[in-house]
Amino acid sequence: MKYIRQGALFEIAPTIEEFSITWASANGHWVHVERAVFTSKHSEGDTMNIKNLATGEEATVIIDTIKEFAGKEVVL
Repeated sequence: MKYIRQGALFEIAPTIEEFSITWASANGHWVHVERAVFTSKHSEGDTMNIKNLATGEEATVIIDTIKEFAGKEVVL
């Protein structure tokens, strides 16, 4: 698996038409979405909003909790 820097996520996410993403939820469980799109980011730069294309649900993801993005492991 290749790597992606956490700091580059906000630059890359808006440019990708569709991606997979895995993050830790508030209760500590891993959440995986196979097909997602970027919808927006918080102005402070600590969260991103995504839409799950399979369910239509939207989610706010804290950037520090992202483990995998577009098939790549997220590293600091």
